[in-house]
Amino acid sequence: MKRIRAVFVFLVVLVAGLRRKRVAVQKLMLRLKLNKGRHFIRGFTVITATLLLIGLLLTTESVLAFKPNEKGHLGITSDAVRPIERVVGGVRLRFSPQALEEIRKANESTDDLSSGDFFRSEKHFDNEEFFAGTTRLLELKGYIISQITSFSPNGKNARTALGGALHTIQDFYAHTNWVELGHTSIDTQLGRTTIPKPPITTPTSPANDQSTLLPGLTVLTSGYFVTPPYCSAPPGKTRHGVSGLCTNGLNKDEPGRPGYPQARGLAVIASQDFINQILDTPGVAGNDRAIRTLMGI
Repeated sequence: MKRIRAVFVFLVVLVAGLRRKRVAVQKLMLRLKLNKGRHFIRGFTVITATLLLIGLLLTTESVLAFKPNEKGHLGITSDAVRPIERVVGGVRLRFSPQALEEIRKANESTDDLSSGDFFRSEKHFDNEEFFAGTTRLLELKGYIISQITSFSPNGKNARTALGGALHTIQDFYAHTNWVELGHTSIDTQLGRTTIPKPPITTPTSPANDQSTLLPGLTVLTSGYFVTPPYCSAPPGKTRHGVSGLCTNGLNKDEPGRPGYPQARGLAVIASQDFINQILDTPGVAGNDRAIRTLMGI
């Protein structure tokens, strides 16, 4: 029974998270080496559960973050980065195509299962990790500035950090109730200060329905993504929601989800705001070498 439960948990994590379904199935088969003879019935039970879960989860894309496509993180990043420019010494500077691609790839890798980043709540503003998430943004901002203003600047390191920071910023709007609170502009605290984590005792959902917010809720919250199969939340809190398992939840990760258009639009503006914070920092503003280093030109 323990083996069956372990395999089931593994399948939820692996199949729901991996973008490349073929790789997921290959890894799955390696995990399902079954003994012959006396273990046949147990093996048959595991295989049956496996096939049912694969059929359920492979019919939909992962809905645990803005999608890694042009409607999600990649497109948001491109829409944010391309218009940004600075004029230094009469020369108009913009991010190079290669620099943009590096930022996009770093953004996408923040959802990588193999690195463990996928399950680090502060990188996605899950589980109400506002203090950890905003602290992360402050640290990445400082690191990026140091990388482009140092004696030996490193633009690639800066762009990798920038892609990860933008992913976190974008998830703020997809995974919190910022849109539901009625905000039509971005939260300017991101990248500038920290936001405290609310008490675990502060309710955000009805006791009998973790998929919806309390009527009239006025406090900031984010969806919980804990304990396989990731459909539950602490008592009184709100769940993130997982496609194919527990669809209803707080996330606004893809078209069709309530609040998705607003969340995507704000994510673009907030991404631009974070980049502008860096470019307008004393020591970077007007610094031709620093700006060119970040922009890859």
